[in-house]
Amino acid sequence: MPAALYFLAAKPGWRIAAAPRGPLGTLVAFGIGSLSAMMGTDGGTFGVPALSLTGVEKRAGTVAAFSVLIAAPGAVAAVIAGWHADGLPPYSYGYVNLMAFAAVATPSFIVAPFGATMAGATDVARLRLM
Repeated sequence: MPAALYFLAAKPGWRIAAAPRGPLGTLVAFGIGSLSAMMGTDGGTFGVPALSLTGVEKRAGTVAAFSVLIAAPGAVAAVIAGWHADGLPPYSYGYVNLMAFAAVATPSFIVAPFGATMAGATDVARLRLM
């Protein structure tokens, strides 16, 4: 919902505050990551609007870092939660299956640079509509 409101209402160049630094910045990042993890979304759902409204220009790499920081503890939790589960497929560590990970992650790593290049070459107003 916050992302939808931002994309519908925010004007180009609209900035409500400077990006927080120090302990406040850490608290904001922790809040974005926690909310994203609880909702099962990536960091971009809340990260892009938050970074945009604070005037941060280079958002793609920052939001990608959010996503890694959100996904890694979730993966560790899935391994721990399913460590002694019965009937899991081969190559499973808890509820994380390495074959499924490879099938999803490998294409993502291959096409991510292309997607980033395309996003960088596309007008911001058009990206907001997609």
